[in-house]
This record gives sequence, C-alpha cells and structure tokens, in this order.
Amino acid sequence: MRLQLTPAQRAFQQDLRAFYEREVQPGWRTRYKTFEELGAYLLDWEKVLYRGNWSVPTWPAEFDGRGADAIERAIFTEETARFDAPEGLNRLGKRLVAPVLMRHGTDAQRSHLARIRSGEEVWCQGFSEPNAGSDLVNIRTAAVRDGSDWVINGRKIWTSFAQFADWVMLLVRTGAADSRAEGISIILVSLDTPGIEISPIQTIAGRSEFNEVSFDDVRVPLENLVGAENGGWPIVRSVLQDERGAEFCLARYTDIRRIFEDVTSYAKTDADRSYPGRIGADYARIYTIQLLASDLLDRGQRDATPEGLESMLKLYTTETWRSLGDDQVHYWAHDLFERGGKEGLEDYYESRHYTISAGTSEIQRNLIAGRLLQLPSSRRSAP
Repeated sequence: MRLQLTPAQRAFQQDLRAFYEREVQPGWRTRYKTFEELGAYLLDWEKVLYRGNWSVPTWPAEFDGRGADAIERAIFTEETARFDAPEGLNRLGKRLVAPVLMRHGTDAQRSHLARIRSGEEVWCQGFSEPNAGSDLVNIRTAAVRDGSDWVINGRKIWTSFAQFADWVMLLVRTGAADSRAEGISIILVSLDTPGIEISPIQTIAGRSEFNEVSFDDVRVPLENLVGAENGGWPIVRSVLQDERGAEFCLARYTDIRRIFEDVTSYAKTDADRSYPGRIGADYARIYTIQLLASDLLDRGQRDATPEGLESMLKLYTTETWRSLGDDQVHYWAHDLFERGGKEGLEDYYESRHYTISAGTSEIQRNLIAGRLLQLPSSRRSAP
C-alpha cells in the first residue's frame, strides 16, 4: 500500500524487512516431500519468529506482543507477501485461541499464552463435527461432570493441524441434548490425554492438513472450562468473527498475491484479448482485500465494527481467490499440469476449499443479509 508512514511505522517495516531478508529460505514451499516434513519445518519457523520477536506482532503489549496498529498489520501482510514468508504452524493458537484466553481465561489458563507465543505449545480448534459444520449449535460432543472432571465423548472433524498439536480448544455440549446454543461450553483439552484418537484426512491436494479427532471417555479437570458452564456460545461467535475477519483475510491475501504473480507470469497477452481486463480486475480485487481488511482492523481498534462486516470481507476474499483459481486454469491450461508442478495444482485446489472452510459462502451471504443489512429471515428465531 502507498501510505505516508510515521517514523514508528517506517521502523516497523524496516525491522521486518531485515528479519525476512535474513531468515526466509527461498523455495521452502517445494523443499519438503511430505506434509509431515513441512509441518516440522513450520514448527521450527515458529521458533525463528519468536527469537526475532515477530511471533505475535498483533498481540497487545500486555501479553508480550508488538501491539501493531491497523497500518502496521497491513505492512506486516504486505512484507510477508513480498518475501513469501511462511505463516507458521501455530496460526490457530496465536490467532484464535489466544484472544479467547486473553478475554475469558483464568490466570492459570492465560499461562498458556507464553508457550503459544514461543511455539512450545501448538494448538488446534475442535469445533466442526460430522453432522455440525456451519450449523455449530447442533454439536453432539458432550462433556458430563464426574467428580472433579469433565468426561468427554464425541467426534470432531476438519480439525486443522491436530496431528501436530499439543492442545485443542474444544466446543462441547454441557447442557441437554436439545439445548442448542444455550447448552454449549468451551473446554481446553491436552491432546495427550488417554482416550483421544487423531486420524489425518487426505485432501484432494494430497495433503493431510485436516483431521478427525475422537474422544472416548476423556477425563479433563473441571478448571479447564473457559468462562461459564453453558456460556460458550457468545465466545464461539467472537471466535468465528476472528476466524473470518481481517487477520484471516490478510493471511489469505499473501497466498492470493503470490498466485496472482504466478498467473501473470504465465499469461500470454498476445494469445488472449481478455488478458488486460481479467488481470486488471484480479489486481483490483486483490488490492481491495487489503484496503477492506485494513479498514476492518481500524474499526476494530475503535470498537466501531458493524456486526456482519467480517462475513462480507471473508466472502469477498475467498470468492476472489476462487476467481483467481479460474484464471490460473484459463491462462496456464495444460501447463498447470506440465510445468506448474505439485505446488501449482495445490494452489488451484486451495482456491476451491476456502469458499467452504471457516463458513461457506452461502452462510456468509445469510449473515450479511441478516446482521449487516437487517433483512428479514424466513426462520422464526435464531440463536
């Protein structure tokens, strides 16, 4: 972005550039043959970020972050895209779990923050289930009190990076089976607890980023409950807003911009008269993502974010990626398979799945209609 930076923002940018120039390994995406090898590298990268004081630039200074403002967050994203720097393995812990612990955790629960920041603890998020994806109020994984413990039984699915994680922030039903949103709680669970089984799921891209996690009479201390019993749904909604919000979209922006550069490098201006218009439209959409995300961050810092704005940004970002994937196929054609290699195909597959993960595009349109535009719903009531 072309901005008039303050001296502090300029120093932030120069410090980050120097760090990336020193630490980012060119070609890291194609260096590792298996997803497990890549996961090990991304875990090591977490420690590199920590040593350079770049692990959690958006965390408040109170929790040993840099307290980056909206402009600095935009700078961080721009430079990360410029250097094609890894995001790291603990993205869910730093971006989704940590804010919950900061806002709602006990002192003992907040002690995890230092280990999340250092990469010592990797966290995942156990929300979706085989029969409860976008409609999370239908979850069936149950936690029942038994003495000083919760006893947990159920299944979670699409749990990203669970095979590398140490802990999971788990969404459970502590109320009656039909209690919907009013009977949901959040419990922190160590993944080395007896009774937990993690089964990786191979995606169309040949990776095993997702997992199914089963809980069979898993005993967890009562003090691992976050917030009030049956009071988890408001917390969940804040997590979903974070998951679909500016941080998510800025992280996706780095991938989208990299793919855009690949598309333009393969496109042939003399072979397709649509090239200038299509590529120009792609560029405008990508630039708009950064502008909208920066605006959302600024609104968040002023507590002036209309409910539903995160869904609008998430929808725009993932639909832009899907459109860019279509252009990738349009211009690369058979070269996508012959010269694009495994990475090129993975990029195309990724452009499909982000319109589903973190809430489908259809769900986002419903949220925009109801929460942002205040349009009437055909449903009698909503949680």
